[in-house]
Amino acid sequence: MSLLSLKLNDVDTSYPLLVNGDHVVVISEATLVPSAKDDRLLNLKVAYATVADSQDQKGHDVKAGYKLTTYYPIPSEYRDEQKNENMLKNLTILALAVAGLENTTEGKAQLPEFDENFIAAMSGKQVLAKVKTSKPAEDDQYGPKSEIASVRALVG
Repeated sequence: MSLLSLKLNDVDTSYPLLVNGDHVVVISEATLVPSAKDDRLLNLKVAYATVADSQDQKGHDVKAGYKLTTYYPIPSEYRDEQKNENMLKNLTILALAVAGLENTTEGKAQLPEFDENFIAAMSGKQVLAKVKTSKPAEDDQYGPKSEIASVRALVG
């Protein structure tokens, strides 16, 4: 007689899909990592975790601490100029959220330099994340998943 006998045929292997909308998240890790496509390029990998218990789109409970990871490309001389501008915009929006500042001229004027020290200080910061459900690529065997579309400061 075997000590282990599991029937795995009916196990749902899809990711929980958080309800689309705003969720308070905490940054659990922020690190610079090489791009998987070109080792001359860097991405800022930000791991977020939900702060509160919530529900998925099927009504199942999702405990606080559910992880969502976003990669922010870092501008580079090896990237297209227009793409670099969009990357700077996305990093500015992230920095404003992390610093707890509004996305205004006054808020941007108060931003510290975005460098390794800023990135190192990101862990533990809470932001408001707009979560959406991604559409999987045709070759994606895992299906749709929740992803962070944007972040903003927790103010007011």
